[in-house]
Amino acid sequence: MSLEAVGKFIGPFEIESINEIGGEEDVVTVVFTTGRTRMFHKKTLEIIMTAESSDLSLVQSKKFEAIIPLVMSILTEYDLETMEIQMLFKTLGQKFDEKFNHARSILWFGGDKEYVEGFDSENYISLGMADQVIKNEQQSTK
Repeated sequence: MSLEAVGKFIGPFEIESINEIGGEEDVVTVVFTTGRTRMFHKKTLEIIMTAESSDLSLVQSKKFEAIIPLVMSILTEYDLETMEIQMLFKTLGQKFDEKFNHARSILWFGGDKEYVEGFDSENYISLGMADQVIKNEQQSTK
């Protein structure tokens, strides 16, 4: 996959290289010409990669075009009613929030020790902590 992706784009970002992640068959790290890196599932990468630069709304549209028929098929297969669909999306939103809260807790506090289910770790981040992160980043890029 690496060679055919070089010089292609994900939105406005040009791909410099793609590297396999050890132990992860379906996940790769994409390195952009800006130096930015990002992990993608190969399936997603094949859907969103284009020959020309575009805006990020095209990337989002391509993902949605692939996902919506799958979601509709699942909802139909399980014969969900309107009320159940609304509750499903509300519950999914809560699950997503919890997953991101957990990840932020790990990033900010260096592990699971500070994570408490149901609480958003961002509520416990002080302005001083944020300032220190910014200063550390600025020093590391000098």
